[in-house]
Amino acid sequence: MINTAEKKENRLFIRVIGRISDVKDQNAIDRQFEGSSCDPDITQCMTMNVPVLAEDTYKDLKDTISTMAEVFCPPDQEFFHPNAPLNPAGSKSCKPYSKEDWASAISAFCRFQPDRDHPDPKASPYVIADGYCPTNLVVQVIPVDNESAALDLYMECLDRFSQGERDFAEQIPESYLENDTAFLCPDGTLFSRAEAAADAGYDTGMEISFRDLMSGDYELPAPAAESHMKPGA
Repeated sequence: MINTAEKKENRLFIRVIGRISDVKDQNAIDRQFEGSSCDPDITQCMTMNVPVLAEDTYKDLKDTISTMAEVFCPPDQEFFHPNAPLNPAGSKSCKPYSKEDWASAISAFCRFQPDRDHPDPKASPYVIADGYCPTNLVVQVIPVDNESAALDLYMECLDRFSQGERDFAEQIPESYLENDTAFLCPDGTLFSRAEAAADAGYDTGMEISFRDLMSGDYELPAPAAESHMKPGA
């Protein structure tokens, strides 16, 4: 269940969802999401191919994202095509995303990684002859204050938990770990809420936080006790 009342988070969330080993190689482009469980089609998200070199640090990567954001989605932009990425019309405030919104999101990007570490030590070197950086990281910007986008990301999380994933905390906002929950049934099946579980025929279970699901530190709820007593006994 998405707990929108408790969410206190940045309006934008940024994460890496793929990698292109060589942007001039169509086969590499076709495989950009290989091994990724992230949904590349979240409502109103913006996707950027961000060049990266082996010697680049996370700080360098953040600076590059900041520069690209200024070009592709200028802060406080007021006019958007209805289907354009990051259209603020679908957000809670309907206000354009500001420099502060971008700065907060970029600051939280890859929040578990020290700025001095290298995001892609195996990235290819810059090709001087052709003037380009072959290796690009596919970076997704999600407007998490948009209800449809928030639901898309929630359902992605639920699916990943259901598939047994437990190590993607950095790919979702901290507030999702703190505030969002699922409904866990005795056989380990997950639903968004108790009503959905009941509709599927489950008569017992428990609410569990995303943080507990991520840590794996929980026990399955006991199945409902079957009673063979006659009514009124």
